[in-house]
Amino acid sequence: MKAVKTGIDSAEETRQYLLANNLFDHTRKTVREGKYLYYPAKDNFSDSNFVIVEKELPLKEPSSLKQLLSKELSDSQLKELHRSFEIVGDIAVIEVPRGLARKQKTIAKALLKFHGNIKTVVKKSGGHKGELRIQKYRHLAGERKFNTQYLENNARFRLDIQKTYFSTRLAHERMRIAGQVRGGETVLVMFSGYGPYPIVIAKNSGAREIIGVELNGDAHMFARANVRLNRLGNVRVYHGDARKTLKELSSYRIGLKSHWSEKQIKTRLVKKPRLIELYLKDGDIENHFEKISATIAKLDDSGIDVAIHDPVQFRGKYLHLASGNREMCENTLAYYGGINHLLRKHPNIVAAISHPYQGKWTIHGKTGMHAHVETYGMPSIAALRENLLKLYGMYPAIKERLYIENIVRTFFGKPEHIRKTLSAAPIPNVAVDLAHFFLMRPSNRELLGYVKFLHKRHKTYFHILDSTGNYNGNFDGVELGKGKINFRQLLPFIDFGTVEVENRDEMKPGEMLRSYDKLIRMLPRKQFDRIIMPYPKGAEPFLAEALKSLKPGGMLHFYDFLSEKETPDKAWKKIAKACRLEKRKPRLISWVKCGQQSPRVYRVCLDVMIR
Repeated sequence: MKAVKTGIDSAEETRQYLLANNLFDHTRKTVREGKYLYYPAKDNFSDSNFVIVEKELPLKEPSSLKQLLSKELSDSQLKELHRSFEIVGDIAVIEVPRGLARKQKTIAKALLKFHGNIKTVVKKSGGHKGELRIQKYRHLAGERKFNTQYLENNARFRLDIQKTYFSTRLAHERMRIAGQVRGGETVLVMFSGYGPYPIVIAKNSGAREIIGVELNGDAHMFARANVRLNRLGNVRVYHGDARKTLKELSSYRIGLKSHWSEKQIKTRLVKKPRLIELYLKDGDIENHFEKISATIAKLDDSGIDVAIHDPVQFRGKYLHLASGNREMCENTLAYYGGINHLLRKHPNIVAAISHPYQGKWTIHGKTGMHAHVETYGMPSIAALRENLLKLYGMYPAIKERLYIENIVRTFFGKPEHIRKTLSAAPIPNVAVDLAHFFLMRPSNRELLGYVKFLHKRHKTYFHILDSTGNYNGNFDGVELGKGKINFRQLLPFIDFGTVEVENRDEMKPGEMLRSYDKLIRMLPRKQFDRIIMPYPKGAEPFLAEALKSLKPGGMLHFYDFLSEKETPDKAWKKIAKACRLEKRKPRLISWVKCGQQSPRVYRVCLDVMIR
């Protein structure tokens, strides 16, 4: 190959001449040897005023894809080449103009060479189709695959690009929304896909709860996997049409209680609950651990979440988190070692319910199983604090899902003692047994105040059952409607828990199922502080249901595709019309262009406060 040999003094003059006359070979590197420089020259260069030699000069890494293809494509073809392409993990998605169809594999191979992190190159085969807005792709080069994973905004995602709608170009927009979410908010993402909006919000905000709803079953399965991949306890995703799902959402976290035996569980599944609380008997963890694990896995396969309630004893000794006795504490921590193993193995376990201690108790002269411990001394807040800190240190996964339940005794039973304990001990989550409280303090006014207090400051899980306020031999309360608890005033706060009514025959749980049916009919529609509607087509048909689920003063993020002339007025008119029909008042806070669908057609998001 040709090179121009020049001295140091005349080097810059020579370089400028080669550049000005389009004779510089940009694919090769300049080399210095002693007092001389060797500039790469094109093959057609010939000039007696310069010293031209044959010399091997190393290839230069191309600075652009077009430069890499400069010898494969003509100047006119290079002008046709799309400059932008989308990278999803290790897959590059390109668009090939018709005029370059015969060169598409050449372009794809060049892209593989230019980007070392790309393993697969595909091209779009048509546009997004159908209600699910999925797209087909044709493999051009590299590994023949459509599955990939990528990082975005502190989160990791896995997906199949042929089975779910995706747009990594919305990464900045997702972070913009996450930045608006305030601590403690309840957020809904309609059309949540494989989970990018819910997960980015969870990773980058203090949201209390984030719910995603997605119609595409494949995308939903990826969303479930991605929530678990990112270890998020405040994100839940559901499969279904958002218009129908929003009407039923309040019931999705209300479950039924059962032993882990398959026969007993079947009697509860007739109601198709999405949550089952499994209660453990003495000896279950020691002797039936693998069977319990298999049951939980089977429920997971059916899309059912699980809560676990601790037994009274483990290895023949009472469980006791509030004891200062070393032997008792070591035995209790050993029990939680088994629970920790289940939590790590089964992401569908959403709660582990525990009493602060088990033992012997007496109410109105009748002996039961929940209070005063004679053998190991009185429980103490200091011991509870110490043991919980030790437990969280040993098994960090437990802290997020451990719910301490109020009991029928002064210690963590009377409301004033519960408040005192919560102020001193590290208890982020509380299991609220309504009958336990009502037995200790038979006042609906105080019960409502207690529930409001806990709901505001802690994550709550409810044992839902009625009570007369008097111990009548049925410690765990009575069917809903047969006691004195005013459920109407409590329902806005009961969004997670199980119906715990005891049955005369646990294989024929009529009492529990009747209470479950009654509760589901009574539940109000779930309300959100913020609703995000990133539908990749047009979200107008879903506005009415969204407005019904948005709290007064809540934020609505409405996405639409508009031409330059329509932005943002056309989208605003859609929102205003829906608000008039629902008797709501919208106020536009801001709007942004967050993408481009085609020339002069943009994806737009309107941030609207709804009163």
